[in-house]
Amino acid sequence: MRLLLVGGIILFIAPFFFVKNSYDRYTVKQNGHLVKMRIEKLPASCIGSKVPYFITLSFEGQFYDKQTRGDFCDKHHVGEFVDIQYLEGAKHILFPEEPALFDLVSCGLLSLFGIFVMFTQRIIRQPNIR
Repeated sequence: MRLLLVGGIILFIAPFFFVKNSYDRYTVKQNGHLVKMRIEKLPASCIGSKVPYFITLSFEGQFYDKQTRGDFCDKHHVGEFVDIQYLEGAKHILFPEEPALFDLVSCGLLSLFGIFVMFTQRIIRQPNIR
């Protein structure tokens, strides 16, 4: 039972380490605009879903690394311009179809689940006082 209580505490605290990153991505999605970024570097192949592959994009003299998976490398080539969600001053860039709200909501739900586990374990452990 103590293990579940500790697990609940961890589930409550852990999302706070990720919420800033998720909120920054959400801000880019909400306030950013679509720009054409040039592909500067691609891996030879992006086959497989377990290994993250990074592409390098450029916009107005700045270079950005973006994680990609799947067949992106097969569909695109170096020098091609692709649509990217961009917000000036933000450290994240997003593909237009990339969701950002889901990360923020999942952090909140995970934290709420941690609270639920903590309280249920606390109630179970309370002795009956008469």
